[in-house]
Amino acid sequence: MSYHHFTIEERESILVYRTQGLNLSQIAKLLHRYPSSISREWKRYLREGNYSPCHAQKSYYIAKSHFGRKRIL
Repeated sequence: MSYHHFTIEERESILVYRTQGLNLSQIAKLLHRYPSSISREWKRYLREGNYSPCHAQKSYYIAKSHFGRKRIL
């Protein structure tokens, strides 16, 4: 399995599956991901007991904008 970031659709699926009562291992099988990746995603963006796919995606884009080569001028 090659590495790639979670898409907004995958993040929404995680939320839907968790509200349906599935555990992280079951969600990982459905999304073809490792359980540790699902767990890390869930813990990283869990705020005040709630997981928001929109907030997680926005945080990802903000963090992504800080990577790479910086402009000199």
